[in-house]
Amino acid sequence: MIQRSDFKDVADTAPIAETDRFSKEYWTIGQMAGHFDVSLRTLRFYEDRGLISPLRHGATRFYGAECRRTLDRVLRAKKLGFTLTRIQRLLLNNAEAGIAESLAPGEIVAQLSVLAACRT
Repeated sequence: MIQRSDFKDVADTAPIAETDRFSKEYWTIGQMAGHFDVSLRTLRFYEDRGLISPLRHGATRFYGAECRRTLDRVLRAKKLGFTLTRIQRLLLNNAEAGIAESLAPGEIVAQLSVLAACRT
């Protein structure tokens, strides 16, 4: 017979204060997916691509404020029609600025053309 003591989870292995800290400052993958209206698979894919880097405790992912900001930037750039490869380069080149601040004026005009073409 399997008993609860056979399983270990974050609450069993982390001190109480650390567990509380995770629950207040970090979100689970389900909370992230719900807040940003994306699938769990999307979050895992973005992690595999190196766009976001959640903390890991075993198989559990914890997303801090920086991951949430980065995901917000990624999703905004996706809505503007940028590819994930381009978004990754923009994030690497200028981690502190927004996507718009990372673009040259010519790139903005080119992206507007792409968006206009998609609308027709």
